[in-house]
Amino acid sequence: MKTPASYPVQFKGTAFALTPAAKKLLGSAAQALARDASVRLTVAAYTDTVARMKKKSEKLTQQRIHAVQSYLTGT
Repeated sequence: MKTPASYPVQFKGTAFALTPAAKKLLGSAAQALARDASVRLTVAAYTDTVARMKKKSEKLTQQRIHAVQSYLTGT
């Protein structure tokens, strides 16, 4: 079993649009998943928790997770 690795996915500013670098990274991950069914991938995210922005930050985090999942699955 290979050691887990972490690869940060970048987004455009305060949006949930993937950067070209993120798309390249996720494309490589998608190829690895397609080649080997034993490959496991965990999508994790975090955001600032400034109280006045908490609800907006949580929504942005969910949108970013969805963007990554959609890119990997082609949906």
